[in-house]
Amino acid sequence: MEVTHTIFKSPKVVFETGKNDYRLVRAIENIDIGEHILIEHCFVSNKYDHVLEAIKKSQNLFDNLYPRVPGATCDEKATKNLFYTGETFSIALDTSRFNHSTDPNAVLTFPTFINADEGVHLCIIFVYANKAIKAGEEITIWYGNKYFNEDAPEVGHNFEINKEFEKSVIDEHIINGAGKKLVLDHACLKIEYYLNSLY
Repeated sequence: MEVTHTIFKSPKVVFETGKNDYRLVRAIENIDIGEHILIEHCFVSNKYDHVLEAIKKSQNLFDNLYPRVPGATCDEKATKNLFYTGETFSIALDTSRFNHSTDPNAVLTFPTFINADEGVHLCIIFVYANKAIKAGEEITIWYGNKYFNEDAPEVGHNFEINKEFEKSVIDEHIINGAGKKLVLDHACLKIEYYLNSLY
């Protein structure tokens, strides 16, 4: 079962795997500030247990999320890779390939649509260049201070986010069917988890 979907990956970047399974994202061409690097439809829920279930159900997600060692649990993988916005937990596959830095050259946005009455949660992660990135440089993001118990200032956007662009991407993703199917799959996963919890 696939629980994430990459809508766009810039042709200016490569996902690399180095020695000892070290994974990173690197620019192969110069990237301008504000340029979008990755757009990914991720799994989102206001319940942490749903994230664990999503990792359990998706072999691709489980195999590729850190830590990638024998015996690693879904809880360990969720703790190391999820994004918490204050209201929801999100987990993504390709976005998890970006490593952490307190001085990152990329930044995330999380446009999220929630319809609690209908049980619909939709979250698209946009990764943007937050400064000019030269070819050959690793592209990094800020995981937040809790990840490494750091005391770094919060990373803001060095450019103006184009909300209309983000909305158009989300609308097209839902209209063309790919996003609609994934939202339905997410809802089914949550319902199945709820039903199983009754027994």
